[in-house]
Amino acid sequence: MAQTPILLAETPAEHPGWRIINLLVFAGALIYIFVNKVKIGEILERRAASIKRDLEEARQEKEEAEQRLAQVAARLSKMDQELSEIKGRAESEAKHEVERLRQAALADAEKIQEFAKREIEGAVKAARAELRGFAADTAVETAEAIIKKAIKPEDNSRLISEYVDQLGEVKR
Repeated sequence: MAQTPILLAETPAEHPGWRIINLLVFAGALIYIFVNKVKIGEILERRAASIKRDLEEARQEKEEAEQRLAQVAARLSKMDQELSEIKGRAESEAKHEVERLRQAALADAEKIQEFAKREIEGAVKAARAELRGFAADTAVETAEAIIKKAIKPEDNSRLISEYVDQLGEVKR
């Protein structure tokens, strides 16, 4: 071996061709292990399917959330309308209540006036009756005093005898 070829002079690990072959063998072994033993294809397919499912669920949840948001927004707009309707009804009812209370107060005032008028009329009637009684008593007392002054003892005996004569005539 006199002449050694250049390829043989190098050690096999240092030759660039062996490095490529080693890399290809290593990559092939890894691919074989991942495809046949670890079944990386199935794992990746399951993961892709899982991601697709998750994306579909997220899309559905997003749609449901948007629908709920639209419902809530519709309710809020209806609540504003309902609130203004309730406020309007309350104001209307308050006006009616104020008018009803005013009418009731007027009716009560009228009843009080009628009651006071009847009380005054009754008091006036009672005062008139009392005044008549007082006037009659005073007139009788005054007449009695006048008669006592005007009648003398001889007039008294004459009146008694006339009275007795009248009684005698009535008996007959």
